[in-house]
Amino acid sequence: PKIMRDKYGVTIVGGQDELEGKILRLSHFGYCDRFDIVTVISALELVLSELGHKVEFGKGVGAVLKTFAEG
Repeated sequence: PKIMRDKYGVTIVGGQDELEGKILRLSHFGYCDRFDIVTVISALELVLSELGHKVEFGKGVGAVLKTFAEG
């Protein structure tokens, strides 16, 4: 959504074809590292909350960090 780009500087786009409305894609130019992913998930948690969804802050970020730590 525009709120992620305008408020948090994170650009995402939706799925295409059969994945439309089911997934989101991260948009980046060039190299993207692990901390870029953590930033996107952080912004996603904030935006979902702002849009009225129930969010347990840090849960998504924690899951991403745990996945990275497990290697």
